[in-house]
Amino acid sequence: MYICVEMWAFSLRNVCVQTLAINRGESLKILTVKVNIPDRVKSDFTRWCIHNRWRTKTFAIEQFNAIIRNAVEDSYKRLILPFLTRSYRTKLTSAAEKESIAMFVRNLRQRLLVCPVRGCVIMGVDPGFRHGCKLAILSHTSQILHTDVVYLHNSGQQREAEKLRHLMMKY
Repeated sequence: MYICVEMWAFSLRNVCVQTLAINRGESLKILTVKVNIPDRVKSDFTRWCIHNRWRTKTFAIEQFNAIIRNAVEDSYKRLILPFLTRSYRTKLTSAAEKESIAMFVRNLRQRLLVCPVRGCVIMGVDPGFRHGCKLAILSHTSQILHTDVVYLHNSGQQREAEKLRHLMMKY
């Protein structure tokens, strides 16, 4: 199974880490993504349908077999192939989301278990675009001194920068 992103092809085993970036690029109309399913899947599906699922009990005429084969190939092209593509992409996205959450947990645990800087006041920033950057100022004894939200992407950038400068000078 391969996934093609414009000119690049990735094996599904290696693309799990990059899936979220690929999905984001596709939603922004920067990338086009196509999942290439091997031809043997189609031939195996067709063979199974004709020989197992809709096998005739008696000797069938050739026109009947042709109708069954055309119906199976049409259903594969219109229904089965899009379903396989969606299911693979859904599984990849789900695995990538789980992995990104696990990596965030590992990184956060590593950051939270770091010894505090003795005798220093710390400003922590949680970056955000839509809902602003959250700020927390902690004392040298880990007490919360101040919390705030700044919107650095809005038209009032100068006012927000002044707010940051004031907080740094005060604490």
